[in-house]
Amino acid sequence: MSGEQKAPKPPRILRTLVRFLLRLYSEDVGGITRTEMEGAFFDRHRARPSLLRELGDLIWNGSRERWENLGGVPSLTALGDDLRFGVRTLSKNRAFSLSAVTMLALGIGVNTSMFSMNTGMSRIVQRFQNPEELAFVWGVQGDWDRAPLSAPDYFDYRDQAEAFSEMGFYRQHDQYLTGQGEPSRLVAVEASQNLLPMLGLTPEIGRLHGPGDELPTAPPVAVLTHRLWQERFGGEEAVLGQAILLNDLPHTVIGVLPEEVEFEMLWRGAGVFTPLVLSAGETQRGWRGYRALGRLADGVSVEQAEVQMAGIATRLAEAYPETNEAIGVRLETFEDFFYSADDKVAMGALLLAVVAVLLIACVNLANLLLAKGTGRQGEVAIRLAVGASRGRIARQLLAESLMLAFAAGALGLLLGMWGLDVLISSLPSTPFLREEVGLDPVLLSYTLGVSVAAALAFGLTPALMASRVSLGASIGEGAKGSSSSRGRKRFRSGILVVQLALTVPLVLSCIVGYRQVQTLGGLDFGFPTEGLLAVEVDLPMFRYPDGVEQAAFYLEAVDAVGNIPTITAAGAGLSVPLGAGTRSLRGPVTVEGQEGAEGRGNDVSRLQAVSPGYFRTLGVTLTSGRFFTPSDGPEEMQVGIVNERMAHHYWPGEDPVGKRLTIAEDPAPEDWITVVGMVANFGADFYGDPPSPTLYLSHLQRPVSTMILVARTEGDPLSVVPAVRQAVGRIDAGVPLSRVRSGDGMVDDWLRESRTVAASLGLLGILALGLAVVGLYGMVAYSVAQRTFEIGVRVVMGASHGAIRRTVMRSFLVLAGVGLLIGLAISAAAGLVMRSWLAFLQVPYASTVGGLVALLVAVVLVASYLPARRATSIEPVVALKCE
Repeated sequence: MSGEQKAPKPPRILRTLVRFLLRLYSEDVGGITRTEMEGAFFDRHRARPSLLRELGDLIWNGSRERWENLGGVPSLTALGDDLRFGVRTLSKNRAFSLSAVTMLALGIGVNTSMFSMNTGMSRIVQRFQNPEELAFVWGVQGDWDRAPLSAPDYFDYRDQAEAFSEMGFYRQHDQYLTGQGEPSRLVAVEASQNLLPMLGLTPEIGRLHGPGDELPTAPPVAVLTHRLWQERFGGEEAVLGQAILLNDLPHTVIGVLPEEVEFEMLWRGAGVFTPLVLSAGETQRGWRGYRALGRLADGVSVEQAEVQMAGIATRLAEAYPETNEAIGVRLETFEDFFYSADDKVAMGALLLAVVAVLLIACVNLANLLLAKGTGRQGEVAIRLAVGASRGRIARQLLAESLMLAFAAGALGLLLGMWGLDVLISSLPSTPFLREEVGLDPVLLSYTLGVSVAAALAFGLTPALMASRVSLGASIGEGAKGSSSSRGRKRFRSGILVVQLALTVPLVLSCIVGYRQVQTLGGLDFGFPTEGLLAVEVDLPMFRYPDGVEQAAFYLEAVDAVGNIPTITAAGAGLSVPLGAGTRSLRGPVTVEGQEGAEGRGNDVSRLQAVSPGYFRTLGVTLTSGRFFTPSDGPEEMQVGIVNERMAHHYWPGEDPVGKRLTIAEDPAPEDWITVVGMVANFGADFYGDPPSPTLYLSHLQRPVSTMILVARTEGDPLSVVPAVRQAVGRIDAGVPLSRVRSGDGMVDDWLRESRTVAASLGLLGILALGLAVVGLYGMVAYSVAQRTFEIGVRVVMGASHGAIRRTVMRSFLVLAGVGLLIGLAISAAAGLVMRSWLAFLQVPYASTVGGLVALLVAVVLVASYLPARRATSIEPVVALKCE
């Protein structure tokens, strides 16, 4: 073995990459052949390991001479000449230019919309001071990793955690604003005095509450949100010092918050901020109802802070095992709270979808430019003959592509901003995004970058191919109608495969999403929604603390509403079960005789409190037993009604009437509930899942403070709203009514965002499919036109028209089959992911895939048959003259 150790050869992939890059140069660059350049590079690699630097030096030194051989670096004058010539060329082909710009603008437009939406979501946290230093402190309790904290736990974390420079905490609850027009329910945020300053918020007018305002003896004060200030007080500064009634308690208005807190993601529906004054019961360690937020100390990461907080939580569990033994702690960054990992995955999927649309448009334009370049072979040949270099010609053709891309980028930017405005207007949960989207340097830079990338994607390869023209073939033989080169055929074949491979998963995903929402809209809810009115009533607990008073109020309110002339029936229930917003109680249900049965005893089911007229008003079918009656009072035997799903779960094949169950953990004899009726399943859960097993209780026996008044009307349900307000106001004018909706309006509210998303997916799928169909037909038509002479020869030689058509179509069907198989493979992987993430999907996936494949196969057959039929209909003499 020699003393000098021989360095290993570069990896195979690196050697392949080097040879590929060096093939961009001619065989002889500056007197050095390509083989010598490869050898020089690999010799240098063995001498020194700095591969990237040596590769860069070698390619740079060669590329300078190579660029000079291709026409040199273009000056501004030459660039202007290219642009002027490009304008004249494109203006002569207005139909081509208009179709190219339109096709590309659609792709750029959807990309602009999604990019602006994505950046808008990420910018929300920038409304606060140094948001990267902020983190939420959550409790961890079993599977619940966003559990609230108790006040003593918060104080221990605040005092012992050196990883935070400061901490604040808050809680949200409902309060009732009276004395300022019609009473209304507000979301009130009780916050520690340092919370808002820690977020960098300063009042628009007035001041924020301070330490002195948190004393139990201090007079109550309130800080209004900007929205409430504008809506209820007209934006007048005279509101400062004014007294407002919150839960019938006077509060002095001391300030108004700025608009940046007016969004739904941090304080949902908040109207007023008040000092956090703890009562004796709320300082107990087992009472958990607070959210904590902290600012990290300098140089401390979230991971380091979480380790320190976990140590504190462990010590608290050891010190207070009765309340903290199963309580952990978790930190969540401010950015993740607003823009979670699931949100980022969903937005990433949408970005991939719109990028796929843009790629389809680019592939189509590349094919159009390739066909256009074939028609210009004579022009290119003449320019080469008079001394123009290939680089000069390629640069000119690429300049035309850039002009098309820039025009499409400008149009796409306008289309994207218009589409984004329509999208945000249709999504009621995202009004705060309107302030974060719009024309700005970031969006303009993105659009410019997308336009340039698109120009390179669809223009570079056709430009290089068009510049590689043989003078003898183009001038001596005539370029018109000549067969395409093998490289061009491979390129077009690749375009066809890529088109279908991109189109299948994209269109399939859009169809699945669209059909899912359409399925929801056509669900049978088990009761008619026409003529139904629903009004939410929330009794203030400080005025109706007793269940007897609550039950008496709703009994009187239902009777008053039912006496309105145009109302045929009235009732009340905890909710109307439509969608994810369905409110219900949940509790363990134990069935008599099944206490030890596996999967039967102590199940958690939904519990609903309803009035005697609830089921009749909705129009729910009674399948067994009876409905509730006014005689089912608090002093009588407890009774319940179950839906069919609950009956089939606990008593399969049996009539549940007369069966007994309880929701008490250690039931006394009076805690057992006798089933007196069974109703058909009605309503729909999240994304249209069938209703959960539900136990309905009489509100006279199980009163609740918040219920939905339901009424069946003869005409327009919303027309009786004033009469309903008057009827309830005569009972108690201080009880607010909210969320007034018709039955059809409830369905629309439930499906509004889903329908907007479905419409967007539908338009995206139609756009992708339309681009693919247009490009596919154009590609096949062009390819068949290039074979006109060949077809003429076959006809002269005696081939039948049918045989020629089958021969022409066969090659495209094979390529289409390859593209479809690749697209289906991608779709299968995407389908598995969708099924695992979105278990609620009710769309028949197999039939959807089969329908899409059948559609695309039909498109390919038509796209290949029509040009082939047209070509075979030409007289042989005319076809032979095409060469």
